[in-house]
Amino acid sequence: MIQVPPSLDITARTKAPGEYSTNPNTIKARLRKMNLSGAKKVEEAARTADYKAMTYARKTVRAKPEYTRASDSEKSAMLEETMRDTMEKRRARGQDTMSKMAAFRAGMYRDRDGVTGPQTRVPISAFLEDNGFVPSRPSRAPQRGATAGPGNIDLANRVPLTPNSFGSAPVADMDDVGSTFVGANRLLQAEMGHLRTICQIVVASNNNIRELDLSNIAAEVNNEKNHVRDLEVRVNQLEGVVHALQNTSLGSILDRVNELENIMDELKSKVGSGCDAEVTKMREVMGCLKGALDKVGGFI
Repeated sequence: MIQVPPSLDITARTKAPGEYSTNPNTIKARLRKMNLSGAKKVEEAARTADYKAMTYARKTVRAKPEYTRASDSEKSAMLEETMRDTMEKRRARGQDTMSKMAAFRAGMYRDRDGVTGPQTRVPISAFLEDNGFVPSRPSRAPQRGATAGPGNIDLANRVPLTPNSFGSAPVADMDDVGSTFVGANRLLQAEMGHLRTICQIVVASNNNIRELDLSNIAAEVNNEKNHVRDLEVRVNQLEGVVHALQNTSLGSILDRVNELENIMDELKSKVGSGCDAEVTKMREVMGCLKGALDKVGGFI
């Protein structure tokens, strides 16, 4: 029988913390991870796998010539896009942390004993938590990048939320899972399909309500615009009437008034005004009487 060296034997036990490294911090961290059990252990291993996948994706992008020629903002955008695509693919295959945790809670995922991995707090970890690819740690502050924000906006992708935003449910990794859980997996997938349909209906209804509100507002705006146009027409008509009055009736009235003023001035110049006018009238009367008496023979 061929003897397999311990270094090549994949079934060999995991090295103890003291055998793995002599660094006290490494020994302490490795011992802590080996003592984890249940959901904590599954989550830790899944986070490590996501971290390694993201690291490889970032190295691939940095090796491209266009990354070297890009500006700082363009480099950040390229890295974020690659990281997002990588995690979306892992989620579609059920390989991300959230899918593995869901499978573990459903009893369809088994963690391997003695498996540990490094976990360093780098921007990759923050990206995974901020975009909902892994559960948020209790000690961290509330994350800004929720997958769905107010106003039906997908904050992770900065695009409006539509019924098509809800993709297919993540499929858990079914490796090493017996046929006992196949039925449970089908029921779980069916339930996820029902929930996804409900989400699509809710989003579609919300969009319809928004479109209806916008159409009503547009109709009211059009009515107000028509009312303003009517007022403008009436104002223009009134301006025309006033202009016509100024050019015709008012001008003739002013001419008549001027004529009357001239006549009054002539009368005043001939007769006078006040007491002088009365005296003048009496003189005219007395003159008329004297003339009449003279005609009949004068005074007796």
